[in-house]
Amino acid sequence: MPSSPNRWIRRTSTGSVLLVALIAAVVSFRHMHELALAHGGSALTAALRSPNKMI
Repeated sequence: MPSSPNRWIRRTSTGSVLLVALIAAVVSFRHMHELALAHGGSALTAALRSPNKMI
């Protein structure tokens, strides 16, 4: 069983990685949404469009 400091480090590291991944996902979605709108897509199409299909 891991000691308390090791458990704390593991949990804070995991939380930090998840937070950075969430921020990256939001920034990526916003960028792709704005790109779709800039190229004539409707707001609904831009919101539903998969980023993989835009490449």
